[in-house]
Amino acid sequence: MRRGTSTRRAGARIAALLAGAIGLGCAGSAAGASAELGEPFALRVGESARIEAVGIEVGVEAVVEDSRCAQGVQCVWEGDAAVRVWLRVGAGAREEALLHTAAREHRTATLGGYALRLVRLDPAPVAGRATRPEDYRALLEIARAPGAPAERPGPPEARGASAADTRWAGGVRAPRAPPPAAWQR
Repeated sequence: MRRGTSTRRAGARIAALLAGAIGLGCAGSAAGASAELGEPFALRVGESARIEAVGIEVGVEAVVEDSRCAQGVQCVWEGDAAVRVWLRVGAGAREEALLHTAAREHRTATLGGYALRLVRLDPAPVAGRATRPEDYRALLEIARAPGAPAERPGPPEARGASAADTRWAGGVRAPRAPPPAAWQR
């Protein structure tokens, strides 16, 4: 009888350890998740994600307004929700923007050389029921902004380039020469 009891106890301990490990794994994936450049990803208020390939971190700070038309209600206009987001490139300063759901407002902002777009905000409002801040999920997408450098910021030497390999000197682009006098009016 003792042998069967100790086997059951060992099995129960293993099951408890596995359940704890799975629970910790799930809890750790909510904040500080990873994302890919050009691929949509969802974040809740207070969460952030890292795009390791380009060294940026993005987060959702708050849903500051939600006047979207509720489900089951006929509205004259679509309404709008505004989401405060932030982006940090490398160890740089955190930049913030307000993104909107309405087509007539700014759904995209350029921060740190990247275009951050609000694809969708869930859940849709329901008539007679307030949405708690922790229930919101913002579907975001990040891409390089037009004209932004294709590599991580920093001096060329940090990326393995020599001064002869690049038009950049010390990480700063050399100023352009003024146009010829004949072109000026």
